Order: sequence, then C-alpha cells, then structure tokens
Amino acid sequence: MKQYYTISLMLVLFLLNFEIEAQECNNTHSTTTEDSWLSCTLTPNPNPARSSSHWVQYDLGYTYSIASTKFWNYNVAGATAQGFKNVAIDYSLDGITWMTLTTFLLSEADGLVDYLGEDGPDFGGISTRYVLISAIDTWGDGTCAGLSEVRFDLLPLGVELSAKVMLEGAYNPSTLLMDDVLRSQGVIPTSEPFSSLGFVAVNNAVTENIAPALLNTTGNNAIIDWLFVSLYAENDPGTVVATRSALLQKDGDVVDLDGVSSLAFSSVAAGNYFIAIRGRNHLSITSLNAISLGNASLTTLDFTSSATAVVGLNPRKNINGVLLLWAGDATADNIVNASDRAQTWNMRNQSSYLISDVNMDGQCNAADRALTWNNRNKSGN
Repeated sequence: MKQYYTISLMLVLFLLNFEIEAQECNNTHSTTTEDSWLSCTLTPNPNPARSSSHWVQYDLGYTYSIASTKFWNYNVAGATAQGFKNVAIDYSLDGITWMTLTTFLLSEADGLVDYLGEDGPDFGGISTRYVLISAIDTWGDGTCAGLSEVRFDLLPLGVELSAKVMLEGAYNPSTLLMDDVLRSQGVIPTSEPFSSLGFVAVNNAVTENIAPALLNTTGNNAIIDWLFVSLYAENDPGTVVATRSALLQKDGDVVDLDGVSSLAFSSVAAGNYFIAIRGRNHLSITSLNAISLGNASLTTLDFTSSATAVVGLNPRKNINGVLLLWAGDATADNIVNASDRAQTWNMRNQSSYLISDVNMDGQCNAADRALTWNNRNKSGN
C-alpha cells in the first residue's frame, strides 16, 4: 500500500500579488471571507498559452511527486457563485515552461459551515515544483473568482539507485574489471572533485566527503574514482531534478559515500526519471527510457549491458560485449576533440590526480594523447 503525506497550502502568491491565509479543520471549511481567497481583477496568466484570468500559482519549494488532490471551492455564505467552475491545472518544474494536467468541473460550494469539499484530479505521481490553477469560468458572472483551499497529497521523499558502469580508461579486458591504480597511488581525493570542474549540483544538500580509510579497501569493492549522477524529469527531460556525487567500485558498482550502499537521493520523490552518469574525464551516458525509482524498492540499472537502452548514436565503447563510457574528455566539457588532445599535451609528463589522465594510470603522457585522438569527435549524451 502506498504511503502519502499531505500538504495543505495556506500561503500562496495570488494574482493580486498579496498573501492570504486560509483554514481547514477536520476536512471541513468555514463560510467566512477571512478563510477564503478571492480575486476580482483579471491579470496575465503565468502560462502564456492561457489568456488573462483569475489564477493561483503554488510554489512547493522543492520538486515533489504529487498523488491526489482535494479542493474546497469558495464557500462564503451568499457568494458561492464566485467559486471556480471549469478549472485548468498546469504544472511546471521551473515556473516558466508549463504542461497541462487536465481541466475539470469543480462543484459549487454549499455555503455551509461544515463544507467538506471534493476530490480533485490525481497527478499520478508526476514530479513538479509549481502548480497553476486557473479559472476558465465561475458559477457566477466571472467578475470575481475564489477558492477556499487546495490540498496536495505528496509521495514520500527518498529513492535509491543501484547502477553499474565501466570506464574505458580504467577497464582491463583480461580481468573484466577496472584497474584501481589511482587508489593504490593514494591520489583519489576524499572530497568530490566535480564542483571544482564546473559541474553544477542540483537539489543536493549532501556534504560529499568520504572517510580516508575507505580508500584502503581492495578487491572488487575497491574504489577507482568518483562519478557524477543526474536525474532528469520524465515530463521535461531537459530539466535536472537532482544530482549526486558517487563512488565507483572496481567491478562497476556505483555506490554511496560509505563505499558499499546503493546511491540515495534523499530529496527526490518516487517516480520515473532519466538517469545520466558521467566521469571526470569520460563522456556522459543517459538512459533512453525513464526509469522507475521507488521508495519501497531498489532499482538496478546496468549500463554495461546492451539490454539497457541509452541515448545517442554509438554512445558506449564495446569491448568484447562489455559496454564502457568513452574516455578522453580532458577538458570536462563532455566532448572529445582537439582541445582535449591539446590539454593532454600541455600537461604531459605530469602525475597525480589529473583530469588529463584519461586512461587513469596516474600520469599524463602519450598514451592519454593517443586515447583522445582515437575517441575524437565524440560527445556525451
């Protein structure tokens, strides 16, 4: 059985640009104007596809997956005709690009002190931050339009991802594993390296550091490097919902900062997401299909297998049936071109934890230049 938690939005930015407070107790609503919202001025709708109207826009503060809704129409005694009638619901991740959920008929309130309201449309777990409710018309002449309250039932936050990926630069075909040279040399940092490379964290409050002792682990669970993992919205694939820095084990397992657990996104609600994984100096890869991530189950995604469909033409390197992320991005721009080859030349004969060390052996030399040349004109997806 699915578990939900509820948010009844008491403060909203209304079309007259002021905040109004409403009250709802025991699922009933009063008949006073102080407990209701009313607009008597048509203003431009935030969704440019709609004309000037009476509307309410909710900013939930974060991206949530919404389940069911409940509406209490304008319930002021003797004025219930000012309530919304035909209602349009739009939603957006950024407050700019809007998608329509549905239009529906909202019953006129009964004007009684124990008004129970009614169930509204079900979002079906759609992830969004902004919800726009517009009055197409009212039960009266449309001069004014009001509501008493809207309630959203939200799916609980927190999902986990179990993923597998192999990096070309570290892959050893003879062992079917990746070499952990950087770990054995003691150069892997204990803090995520991506912020210094210009990667942008989204909806991520985690301090991404690891215990130094974690890098003493050997064998298949040895850490070979850091990865950057992004979740994209199913209903808006260009929008990042959340990111995490993760660790990559020698056998390809993508794990959290303890070095063994599946990767947790604590601020993300259960839903369907496109999943992208990128290395410091390897091109990104993105699932072709939106993947279901649930708070009651663990999703496993194997990017080394051809059974996992991904975006792009020839997006992975195939070595004896094992699919790998392309190496060679020595400039962290998700493209392999002449700039990367120049970078490996400019940093030649240096050693340590270098982005130009695209074969991940701890030094930048001719082998790295050759790899950027062999993988030239490729880009991440």
